[in-house]
Amino acid sequence: MTGRKLLFIIIVSMSVLIGLSFRFYGYLPTWKLWNIPATLPPFTDLRLLPGSAESFRQGFDPVKQNPGDPLGRHFNYPRAWYLVFYTGIKQSDTIWLGILLALGFLFSAWMFPRRLDLTSAGFLALILFSPASMLALERGNVDLFIFILCALALLTLENRVWLSAGFFMLATLLKLFPIFAFVAFLQRGKKHFFIISIAASAILLIYAALTYSNIVASYAFTEKGGDLSYGVTVLPLYLHPFLAAPNIYGIFILGSYFAAFGLFGSAVFYGIRSKLLPVADVHHLAAFRLGAAIYVGTFFLGNNWDYRLIFLLFTIPQLVSWGAASRAARWILAMLILSCWYLITLKIFGGLPFGHELVYAVDQICKWGLFAGLIHLFFRVRPWFAEVNEIRRAVSEDADTLTRIAVADAVGFYEKMGMRQTGERIYRGWLLPLLQKKL
Repeated sequence: MTGRKLLFIIIVSMSVLIGLSFRFYGYLPTWKLWNIPATLPPFTDLRLLPGSAESFRQGFDPVKQNPGDPLGRHFNYPRAWYLVFYTGIKQSDTIWLGILLALGFLFSAWMFPRRLDLTSAGFLALILFSPASMLALERGNVDLFIFILCALALLTLENRVWLSAGFFMLATLLKLFPIFAFVAFLQRGKKHFFIISIAASAILLIYAALTYSNIVASYAFTEKGGDLSYGVTVLPLYLHPFLAAPNIYGIFILGSYFAAFGLFGSAVFYGIRSKLLPVADVHHLAAFRLGAAIYVGTFFLGNNWDYRLIFLLFTIPQLVSWGAASRAARWILAMLILSCWYLITLKIFGGLPFGHELVYAVDQICKWGLFAGLIHLFFRVRPWFAEVNEIRRAVSEDADTLTRIAVADAVGFYEKMGMRQTGERIYRGWLLPLLQKKL
């Protein structure tokens, strides 16, 4: 059985089991199995869109006044979402939209990996049905739609580069943070990367300037948490109620940013000095860069709810591939699992003396560890700068398990980087004799 078939079976089976549980066990009790603080009506986050559309049609600006939202929340999404208001959606559309969004997310998570072994499929399933991912599904958060757009961008990256850029740009206009995902275009070489990245940045700057007041209001109205969250400002926010002097909170924020920049610099330094990691599939490398950049970028932004950890699904196939040779990759996988399953560990150990505090501390250590670890691995992959002997040494460590597909991908990568002659020299001078000897 292939990994893709296994993942498909798990997704379908879990979806059916969850549906049956809703029917016979109950909606809220089902979510409690993951220790998710579920709310009614269903898809609370998604309801902000049709509710704001109703307010807009009544003549209100939902950023300022939003009577159509069942919870009375201000609309806190970028201005591009206003286009949705003209579709005529209503609160009664929320359920079918939420189900469609959930199915699209699960399908995208199944589709984006090119080749999937059983181990990668197992890790993907473990994160896909973790409390962090289930929280996104329970809330019907629009980050699910952003995930779908990123998956589409990955699938079109090799053969439809401008279509891929369009998907990434749409995601950026809708939620801003996907601008970090443009590092995936490193796969297409320096020329494409710089042209597309500069164009995207220019569009985003113009968009931000034109909608500045809306962006500021959106940030102000977005709820921020000290728990069930990741980011530079999460820990200071968690400690804020225990701080005697209000000005200490600002000092904690400043200290957190100093720590983050220090970790970033250290991770880059040691990543550059470390041995290059081998790359067998450039598609999975692009997915890793996408997921890692979104996590690191949003970590710097300050405060993100745990459902945004879904973007780390993109890193899993490459992390598993590196796991056999890299201790850092194995540690990152372990920290990723602990971070995504935080609510379950909290349910198990939270009732013990100081249990909640200890579980929270481990969770934040893991999330800061992910931040540093992903940066470290990101800078250990520099194939566009790598010397031929470095690539040879990296692949030679596991020559007995080298396959024809991996070799073809490795050589093809250099061709995509605009280094066709280098790829041919590697193939004819070393890889072809190796294949004739080993295969």
